[in-house]
Amino acid sequence: MRRTLLAASLTTSLASLLAAAPDLEKDRTLFVANYSHLDTQWRWAYPLVVKEMLRNTLYDNFRIMEEHPEYVFNWSGAGRYQLIKEYYPAEYARLKAYVAKGQWWPSSNAWEESDVNVPASESVIRQLLVGHSFFKREFGTESSDFMLPDCFGFPASLPSILAHCGLKGFSTQKLTWHSANGIPFNVGRWEGPDGNSVVAALNAGTYDAHLTAPLDGEAWVKRLDANGAASGLKVDYLYNGNGDEGGSPFPDSLATLWAGLRAKGPVKVLAGRADLMFDAITPAQKAKLPGYRGDLLLIEHSAGSLTSQAFMKHLNRRNELLADAAEKASTAAHLLGAAPYPAATLEKAWGLMLRNEFHDILPGTCLPRSYEYAWNDELLAAKAFQGSLEDGVAAVTRGLDTRVAGTPVVVFNPLGIAREDVVDALVPEALAKAGSLVATDGAGRRLPTQLTVGPDGRAHVIFRAQVPSVGFAVFGLQAGPAPAGRELSVSARVLENARYRVTLLDSGDLGGIYDKAARRELLSGPGRLAFQHEKPSRWPAWNMDWTDRQKPARAFVSGPARIEIVEDGPVRVSLRVERESEGSRFQQTYSLTQGGDRVEVANLVDWKSSESSLKADLPLAVSNPQATYNWDLGTVSRGNNEPRKFEVPTHGWMDLTDTKGDYGVTVLTGAKYGSDKPDDHTLRLTLLYTPGVGKDYREQRWQDWGRHVFTYGIAGHRGDWRKAGSPWLAQRQDRPLEAFQAEAHAGPLGRTFSLLQVSGAQVAIQAVKRAEDGEGIVVRLQELDGAAAKVALKAAGPVRGARELDGLERPLGAVAVKDGGLQLAFGPYQLRTLGLRLEAPAALAAPASTPLDLPFNLQAFTDDGHRDDGAMDGAFTGYPAEMIEDTVQAAGVTFRMGPRAPRSLNAVASDGQVLALPAGTRRVHLLVAASGTGARAVFTAGPAATTVQVPAWTGYLGSWDNRVFDGEVSEKTYSVDNPLLRVDPAFLAPGRPAWWASHLHAKGEDRVYEYSYMFATAVEIPEGVTTLTLPRDRNVKVFAATAASVDNTGAAPLRPFFPELLRDAAFRARFSRP
Repeated sequence: MRRTLLAASLTTSLASLLAAAPDLEKDRTLFVANYSHLDTQWRWAYPLVVKEMLRNTLYDNFRIMEEHPEYVFNWSGAGRYQLIKEYYPAEYARLKAYVAKGQWWPSSNAWEESDVNVPASESVIRQLLVGHSFFKREFGTESSDFMLPDCFGFPASLPSILAHCGLKGFSTQKLTWHSANGIPFNVGRWEGPDGNSVVAALNAGTYDAHLTAPLDGEAWVKRLDANGAASGLKVDYLYNGNGDEGGSPFPDSLATLWAGLRAKGPVKVLAGRADLMFDAITPAQKAKLPGYRGDLLLIEHSAGSLTSQAFMKHLNRRNELLADAAEKASTAAHLLGAAPYPAATLEKAWGLMLRNEFHDILPGTCLPRSYEYAWNDELLAAKAFQGSLEDGVAAVTRGLDTRVAGTPVVVFNPLGIAREDVVDALVPEALAKAGSLVATDGAGRRLPTQLTVGPDGRAHVIFRAQVPSVGFAVFGLQAGPAPAGRELSVSARVLENARYRVTLLDSGDLGGIYDKAARRELLSGPGRLAFQHEKPSRWPAWNMDWTDRQKPARAFVSGPARIEIVEDGPVRVSLRVERESEGSRFQQTYSLTQGGDRVEVANLVDWKSSESSLKADLPLAVSNPQATYNWDLGTVSRGNNEPRKFEVPTHGWMDLTDTKGDYGVTVLTGAKYGSDKPDDHTLRLTLLYTPGVGKDYREQRWQDWGRHVFTYGIAGHRGDWRKAGSPWLAQRQDRPLEAFQAEAHAGPLGRTFSLLQVSGAQVAIQAVKRAEDGEGIVVRLQELDGAAAKVALKAAGPVRGARELDGLERPLGAVAVKDGGLQLAFGPYQLRTLGLRLEAPAALAAPASTPLDLPFNLQAFTDDGHRDDGAMDGAFTGYPAEMIEDTVQAAGVTFRMGPRAPRSLNAVASDGQVLALPAGTRRVHLLVAASGTGARAVFTAGPAATTVQVPAWTGYLGSWDNRVFDGEVSEKTYSVDNPLLRVDPAFLAPGRPAWWASHLHAKGEDRVYEYSYMFATAVEIPEGVTTLTLPRDRNVKVFAATAASVDNTGAAPLRPFFPELLRDAAFRARFSRP
């Protein structure tokens, strides 16, 4: 161990100064991690980071490395390294040389220095997995720690996640910012809900402090001796850095460090890799360290940041769910041989999403311009995930027997439980004129069916469907009367199903929820929307203050209320309430469904209120000083509001069960993460947050002005949350069944298909994906109830081999296979990751396609040496050739890209060119984009003309409601003092991006974070037609074309994509001025 310690920490020149490695139980030892902190976006945006801060970080540290061979620099965030690779290829090569020499250490494994309070536990695992894979692929390195100096609190689940990923250590300095539980120790053992733990350095010193006091001085001697007395190890951990704009440690700090390294005083100073101390501590020594179990939240900073920039959090959650669904559908398709696994697309989309979980972006504390880039990144990722989901479902659908009466509809359930829930789908075009519709299941049974109007204003059909675990089921839709329903009723103020009776008051407030099965009322008073005054003394978007929280709500959303019945049928009944208060407009829709076990409250809020949070105030008819909150991996119990803890996080649900234990209420929180508990019987879910401000960060007084669409739910239950199945209630609300219109055909899979099944509901299938090494599939499972469990895992085909993996997909050992399945044991809240080899239950035909030769007549791709040669959008513009591979995969087909050598023609400016097609072509897939602002393009195949909306090759793909300020706003500023002019409405461009880069070439330079895109589209080819004529519009550029005789376009989604971004005239009028 001692030889390893020396080799890892010091270069030969410095090691020669040391006679031997320290004995941590006897020698006072201070481990120093040289570091610089870069806020990838904060009070600046990505372009400035790329142009200045990344470059400065590189050159500042290169200089020190040349002058001081003993210098070792630690820097985290694989996504930042990816940006360096994209924008600074020469410097990236130099960086790799320093990594090889041991002077530059890619630390921490993670893709970003992310927030860890809002992201799901699977997202935190992916931060580590994606980052680890990048570092291993690019540098051949692996770290054993997670370094997160700056984050606004840390969940109780984090040590379990880190330990599952095979990491040994964690470090931070943020607990000095008013930790709610103090700093439990300097170096100790942080234990998670499953009993696993990591060594944690919780007081690592301010990362941007000047080190001037001697590192072997009296202060460090006392601190190290105190650590030794508490733990048996005389060790401590210290950051030596700079921030928040990257760079390198300060010169005076380095001088102090050099002196400490060469001193022969009472403290041994070791400066090297950030994980050095964690590798040095043995398991036996770790066991003796002081321990802590629970959250490490900040009093104020963990409060407001749970809700600020609500749409950013909404986007992140949508992408978490889309990514999971896309991976599961893609894995099923790949197993059946029906489609290649879209690994490159999914990896790029994950990278965008994870980058924007950065600890200032997702918490909501950045400059407004930063969110323009973040929203676009997230919507781009969402389009990529959605495209992969559609491809996967379409591929599996080819194997299903869809020969049903009427229009075939395939319903996909991404959850790891069989479920019966309501399907909400667009009415297929062929049935648009039908006065009534009826759905039938795979056996031909007629189901209660109901026509309604969706949030997009279009006709929708809803019916209740049974779908297997991680599975697919076939239904039919046809014109005709549906079976009459007897369970549901609705009147002017009352909704009722078999389980609940919901009463509204004339004021529009929630008057009561009566649980008919338990004969219990859930509420002790009206459920209302409360305005809570919020004006923190500092850090407005970050903080909430106890002085404000002690005050009663300053107001409640009040009337006059317009209440109307908006749904009355056999599947769902709904009452809608519309009100205006404090400058904002509120629309709440209360719904019950046939067989439903929860009350759903769908909200549309045009928010324009100030100095306030908006809270769903729920006084419950149960009482307990403690409530339960969910962390995905584990739960925590917390008490009523008090000065050190008055706004707390949860994921998906929170629960209040009476002290008698006989009854409780679960609040399903959706993509809302903050809440408080004023007393023993009240839970308040925080929905929106626009704080008052002082002299800094003044633009945050208008944050979150715009339209918000969200849903929360309420469910009563006998016993506690475990008996209620609260985790599944939340998952089912958040993850509606997905419907796809299919073509009628036979299929070897029959009318249902399930990829994976777990016996019982105590263990969830958290993730299913192809292994990072491409060998088999990876399945991650999670025990939910905090109790030991034994379950069986079965797959669509026999399991032929199984391995236990850690979260980074490193093998731990074999798992026994019995009768083609697995018998698995779990401890309380245990995570298990398995690598499986499965036998496919059927072999479907792979896509059959042929890349076409194109008559290139334009240079659209330009290399770094000739950035001004392109003519994509006029002169001197082009795609970065170095970012384009030989092929692009999308929709299950391969696009062959044109030449990328300097001054090559590689695109077609469309002008009626005719493409010859191979015999048997059913569809031509095209990779396209338009110059200018986009184009409507007509492709002609024989008698058929297909009109395609071709999006622009650059610009934003989408945005949420965006604040526009008067005058110029600085690229870097700690307060936007400019007056607010208006809020521009949200939008979402059409098209499916199949390739993208975060820059383009224009006039001889990289245009940083000005995205360039290519979009996938497809044209149907009538039988016997052998040519395709391109549009007569030179603005339409075609980069590749592939003719397909077999492909995966036989299933179209019947769910509108992001209807929450639609805006009407009333919204535009409301927000056209402050």
